[in-house]
Amino acid sequence: MRVLDESTRHDSSSVLQIIAETLEQVSLICRGRNTSMPSKLLLIGDNCVRELKNAFTAQYLSNLIARRKMRLAGMLFLRKSHTHCKLDQIFGVLSRRVACTDSILDADSTCDVLRAELSRPGFRAWLGATTELHVSKLNASFNWRDHFAPQGASVSGGLLLDATANHCFLFIQHKGQGNACVFISRNF
Repeated sequence: MRVLDESTRHDSSSVLQIIAETLEQVSLICRGRNTSMPSKLLLIGDNCVRELKNAFTAQYLSNLIARRKMRLAGMLFLRKSHTHCKLDQIFGVLSRRVACTDSILDADSTCDVLRAELSRPGFRAWLGATTELHVSKLNASFNWRDHFAPQGASVSGGLLLDATANHCFLFIQHKGQGNACVFISRNF
């Protein structure tokens, strides 16, 4: 879980920075457990084009596949009116806890409140006792929008032009010459 100051941009670059840092953290966890890094990455989020459901995230995932960092990557989006799933319940509990806290001075104290709530035995049992939980502040993000152009990574078509309002996008390694990736879009 990442907390951002109000003045920090909350855009697709921030989201991609969070994903990149999370992958680095997963890599450290895998090394600590002496296991291999997962070969599949699934991002699940709200159906919001501004932050996650956009060409920048698609470029990031296709780049992971083309560089053989992952074998499969996907973006899965919740439909409108999904307000009763586990993600929404977690967000609701944490939001209520932050709202009921008497003294939040800055983003770091917000992280402290979230860590305290997430470490409660009831919350741990609900999420899973062995689930890795990390709360930190995102101070800045890399300019991911400009990162892919020199690498030649691109996605054509555009999600805004897609009249089907797809909720699932998969990127799969293509077995052939060069670094290629197959893109599959599906409305479930």
